[in-house]
Amino acid sequence: METLLLPGMDGTGRLFASFHRHLIADLRARVIAFPSDQPRGYDQLLGEIPVPAGPFAIVAESFSGPLGIRLAAKHPEQLRALVLVATFVRNPSTVAGWMQALLGRRLFQMRLPDVALRLGLLGMDAGDDEVSDLRAALLSVEPAVLAGRLREIISVDVSHEFATGTVPLLYIAGRHDRLVGTSVMSKMKRVRPDMETHVLNAPHLVLQRRPVEAAQLISEFLLSKRA
Repeated sequence: METLLLPGMDGTGRLFASFHRHLIADLRARVIAFPSDQPRGYDQLLGEIPVPAGPFAIVAESFSGPLGIRLAAKHPEQLRALVLVATFVRNPSTVAGWMQALLGRRLFQMRLPDVALRLGLLGMDAGDDEVSDLRAALLSVEPAVLAGRLREIISVDVSHEFATGTVPLLYIAGRHDRLVGTSVMSKMKRVRPDMETHVLNAPHLVLQRRPVEAAQLISEFLLSKRA
């Protein structure tokens, strides 16, 4: 069974490196990267994701959660399972709206200090190499593209597709996630009581900070659903 790894807001897929190495080989994980120089909305990205011909699974992180949910609704017979990581069905915070309204593209043209990347995404105990990897991934994407993705987050709503879906679900949250938070997972659980949930001791970037634990949880879940 092939497994598509859909990245967070950077869209590069580069931040999956450690997590990818720890996934069970039988899952045949394939990292999907989004264009870094041309803005794409959720609708466009959905149409450009290469869907396997046979059974497959999806791991969708943060920004890509709505994409994973829509893919699940579009390919219910092929999809064996969907894993959602630190993500949402609609804008999880009013902060994103204010950031877009006040700064727009300028937000992504600014060099955010290391402490801001740690505070918002990586956790204050993140190492310098982890901060450097995240910064490099963000700098490799045009500011207009990142601003466009923020606008997509603000306006997206896949509540209906999520509520009416039937594919097996696993949600992994970070206990110290300042952007999405465990409350989003709890609300989604009320809509889909069949959804399995796990909370790891991690910030927003769960797969980057807890790659071994996350890979083990996800591998076990997906292998149990591949038949």
